[in-house]
Amino acid sequence: MTTNRVAGAALVGLALVVFWASRGLPLGSLRNPGPAYLPVALALVLLGFGALLGGAREGSAGEADAGRLAEGVRKVGRFEAK
Repeated sequence: MTTNRVAGAALVGLALVVFWASRGLPLGSLRNPGPAYLPVALALVLLGFGALLGGAREGSAGEADAGRLAEGVRKVGRFEAK
């Protein structure tokens, strides 16, 4: 298991704990939010990011793009230093 999947699983687990802890509080509505509204909203964000992070492929294109970006920054830095 990769570190991305472990981190994603940890975020999903934390989101589930927040859902469980706020189950007894009233959610309310958008106009009149209850005490569980913000924790549940943030838990949904955590759940989404955890799912994205856990489902990301190892060695994805983003890592290759970051390497090309860093190389481009180095080339620009050398050009401006002359």
